[in-house]
Amino acid sequence: MVLQRALETCSQERDNFRLLQTVSQTQYNQRIEDIRLFKVEIANLQTERECLSRAIRSTANMRTEIISLQRLLNQERVRVRSLIEDAKISTDVLLKQEIEKANLQRQLEDSNKVTETLKRVIENLPSTNVKQNWWKHSPSDDTTQKTEEDLLNSTQREDGEKL
Repeated sequence: MVLQRALETCSQERDNFRLLQTVSQTQYNQRIEDIRLFKVEIANLQTERECLSRAIRSTANMRTEIISLQRLLNQERVRVRSLIEDAKISTDVLLKQEIEKANLQRQLEDSNKVTETLKRVIENLPSTNVKQNWWKHSPSDDTTQKTEEDLLNSTQREDGEKL
């Protein structure tokens, strides 16, 4: 009986050992699976970190590019403003030139009218011979004046002599 008891104890110990070995193997396999999952998670996290690092670098590059584009935009705005001012000044100068040109043309037209009028008046003036004759036949009294009829008659006589 002692032997049988020892056998039973041994058998129980062996069963306990097998059970423990199975439980240990299961736990070991779970730990191995956990390690594999951790490696996969680490790889995923590393990939995500690389993507974020690229995104951060890209964002920094975009910021730099945005700043550069804003500078260019501001330079273009300043250039456009100066061109607009130049255009306004040029327009003002051209407008003033047009006004001066119109004024000069009006003055020239007025001058031409005056010239034409003077030509007509000069053409209607008696010649020097008529004036000399007129003064010769006039009385010596300075207060006496020739009438327009006398002057007209003298002019007509002179014109008749010319024909």
